[in-house]
Amino acid sequence: SYLKLRPDRVACQDATAQMAILQFMSAGIPQVATPSTVHCDHLIQAQVGGPKDLARAIDLNKEVYDFLSTACAKYNLGFWKPGSGIIHQIVLENYAFPGALLIGTDSHTPNAGGLGQLAIGVGGADAVDVMSGLPW
Repeated sequence: SYLKLRPDRVACQDATAQMAILQFMSAGIPQVATPSTVHCDHLIQAQVGGPKDLARAIDLNKEVYDFLSTACAKYNLGFWKPGSGIIHQIVLENYAFPGALLIGTDSHTPNAGGLGQLAIGVGGADAVDVMSGLPW
């Protein structure tokens, strides 16, 4: 038999959120059923220093960031713009609490388990199921 869990939150990083949001859009659902956020941190590459690397990433990934920002606003997802922090730390400081269940589209998602929640890294399709309100 299967457990049918209802996660408390979905956290997506920018590199994996693109496909997940496209899949969510194709479902025709007007907004996410589970609190969800997109964190723009993975497309920023450290090369010469913080401010220059951030400016370069914003320039190179403008189309991606514009898409994510617009889609987040339309479908009621939180949007953490480039430069606002690393997804794992943002989750710890803002969303992690004992007893919660977090689904994240990143292999480091279990980091949030250190604060007493169950935090599981998944692929985009699983994230879309949770965002759509389906049991996971």
